Amino acid sequence: MTKLTKFLITREITSARETQEILSLYNFHSAILPLSKINLLNISLPKVTDISAIIFTSKNALKIKDYEFWAQCNKDIPFFIIGSSFAKLLEKNHIKNIYYFDSVKDLVSYFSTKEKNQTILYLRGKQISYNLKNLLAQNIVEKICYEMIYQDIEAQKIINFINTENITDILFFSSLNVGNFLAIMKNDIEILKNYNIVCLSSEIAKIFINRGFDKVVYPENPNLDELLIFLSTNEKNYHKE
Repeated sequence: MTKLTKFLITREITSARETQEILSLYNFHSAILPLSKINLLNISLPKVTDISAIIFTSKNALKIKDYEFWAQCNKDIPFFIIGSSFAKLLEKNHIKNIYYFDSVKDLVSYFSTKEKNQTILYLRGKQISYNLKNLLAQNIVEKICYEMIYQDIEAQKIINFINTENITDILFFSSLNVGNFLAIMKNDIEILKNYNIVCLSSEIAKIFINRGFDKVVYPENPNLDELLIFLSTNEKNYHKE
């Protein structure tokens, strides 16, 4: 008998609710257990006229509440982002000149062919997997605009939640979140291997595969739309009992 798919979402609450809403559009059930929260930091941003482009590698960086900054951003200044889902959020702020990439590596490859004398504003979180300031040859003005605070939670609470909610799949969007999750569950890794591990990218999936997980799925390209299409068309192939 095919099991009813139900995802565990462990993202911070705002992102978790957004993910849950998107999953529901594909008729997937889910339950939220936030393992982190976002703390927005007070930062001083440069004038938009002093920079050539803006880079975001996380949707969380879009939550900065500098209304004067957003008001300065016009249709001419280019925004470079990771993932197509960012584009919708930028469009809400009337940003039109948007370039998105499937991965940080693709973005770095793009800028390797561009002029080195550009000044680029790089908005990021305190905890990161890649530091673009060290990877790009351009003049990077780096601003740390938020930090992720991980919740103090016991592994047994997570296990109880998974059992109570009849979770079949655990969803991961970030290698940082994976690291936190596995640190909490370090003594219960074998229990996790009973569930499907659904990852946004192959890089995230490798973390689990290298730990001996064999029920790991991910899309060919790291974006949410492709992941959901993959899950919708392959659901019956990996949910068996």
